[in-house]
Amino acid sequence: MNETKVLSGGPLYAFMFAVLFAEAAAGFETSMIFAAIAKLVQEFKNPSAAGWLVTVYMLVGAGSAAIIGRLGDQYGHRSIAIILLLAGVVGSILSFAVQTYWAVLIGRGLQGLTAALLPLCFGMIRNHVKPEMLPIAVGLMITGSSIGAISGLLVGGVIVDNFPWRMIFVASATLATLASVMLYFWVPSSPRKESQIPQNLFTGLTFVPCLLY
Repeated sequence: MNETKVLSGGPLYAFMFAVLFAEAAAGFETSMIFAAIAKLVQEFKNPSAAGWLVTVYMLVGAGSAAIIGRLGDQYGHRSIAIILLLAGVVGSILSFAVQTYWAVLIGRGLQGLTAALLPLCFGMIRNHVKPEMLPIAVGLMITGSSIGAISGLLVGGVIVDNFPWRMIFVASATLATLASVMLYFWVPSSPRKESQIPQNLFTGLTFVPCLLY
């Protein structure tokens, strides 16, 4: 099990910026699709189909958030966070490059994994920030998520008004890539906790179908 490394000075500022940026990238992916709703309805000729591009993100985010925190404890919060961000990058590239509705739907599902970054960021902050600074660090992280959500609407609107709507996925892929690089270089490896209880991912996800009703 790795030792916890408490940061201070320059490394702490870089760490906080990386975590804030990761949350901002996730927030961007959450809201950017709303800026393109009109274009999506026009493209796919079905308001319900456009709505599912929002819903699938929320469903995957809710389902993954239920187990991601536990996986972060066992395998390292930083490592799992980077995997989620890279899954979002793959989803963005798929949504941009493949000109079918199902590709966009699957891509949005992959992007939904980034919605589970919140418990991982909490874990990284708890491991690497002094206890007396935790309230400030948590506040900054939540601010990053809010900034990302607002930027998704504003920047997404500018992109949709001036470029093909699929360019929003280029923006989200760029942000998620930068966030994963920052986490890799500016966030120390997270400690891992060995568990004697076997993982049961199926049981952990059984509540997700109920969200449809």
